[in-house]
Amino acid sequence: MTRLNAESLPTITDVPTPDHDRSRVRTGIVHLGVGGFHRSHEAMYLDRLMEQGSALDRGICGVGVLESDRRMQQVMADQDGLCTLVVKHPHGSLEPRVIGSIVEYRYAPDDPEAVIEKMADEGTRVVSLTVTEGGYTIDQVTGEFDAQDPGVVADLQPGAVPRTVFDLVTEALARRRDRGLPALTIMSCDNIQGNGDREGTPTLDPAPGVDLDEYRSTLIERFANPAVADTLVPLARRQREEPLVFIRNRAVFGDLADDERFVASYRTALDSLHRDGARVTVERLVRPGRPSRRRR
Repeated sequence: MTRLNAESLPTITDVPTPDHDRSRVRTGIVHLGVGGFHRSHEAMYLDRLMEQGSALDRGICGVGVLESDRRMQQVMADQDGLCTLVVKHPHGSLEPRVIGSIVEYRYAPDDPEAVIEKMADEGTRVVSLTVTEGGYTIDQVTGEFDAQDPGVVADLQPGAVPRTVFDLVTEALARRRDRGLPALTIMSCDNIQGNGDREGTPTLDPAPGVDLDEYRSTLIERFANPAVADTLVPLARRQREEPLVFIRNRAVFGDLADDERFVASYRTALDSLHRDGARVTVERLVRPGRPSRRRR
């Protein structure tokens, strides 16, 4: 069996592989919590854009935070960030494809400084998360930030090295603020109610008794965005009258709105969504070039 990595990639002929030059891809997204959901959704969509020559400045740097993420670190290192997505269709057929949009992986417990600097880097435009509901350090009874969480308590000790997701992100935001860098989008991809509110609560309220008035005002002014859904849903409602209003949100899409190929693909998908519905549109995106059955 051929082991998947950058060296073996040109020899793989029985499974579709990335056609774009991965050496040209630059990191623009840092994703915390690289699991199956991220690789089969966000990473897959970015891979498809790269195949069209777009989003080459939106390569993904995966980040592991938990001890259980060490296995993923090893796999990503062995496979040079490559992974295989297998789509199972309703009729039972399997459609594999190698995904090449993840170009880096860092393990925070080994080198938290490298993770912070990657998020604070000027080229990083988005920090996305799939850390599950437990990763938001919210008390399930009160709905408030849990300042007694062991990881949070450790992070708040004088001179402590950041170890939780939100302390890593907060430190990166502080450095970007101090360096005068552009705004950063923080995008929660976890399927939980009010993910934006949960994302913002621990970042802006790390612990009772900590004076963060000036820090909070700076974050709110320069970086507050927390939920992409909360930010973009109002824009989506205007799309029929202004088809490009959604992708003109540069905090999320950067300069993609200026890329004619991306805009053309976006218009095609949007027209299909309005005409044929979400299911048919998604089928076309997942299975490009194959006819989809229009719902009656």
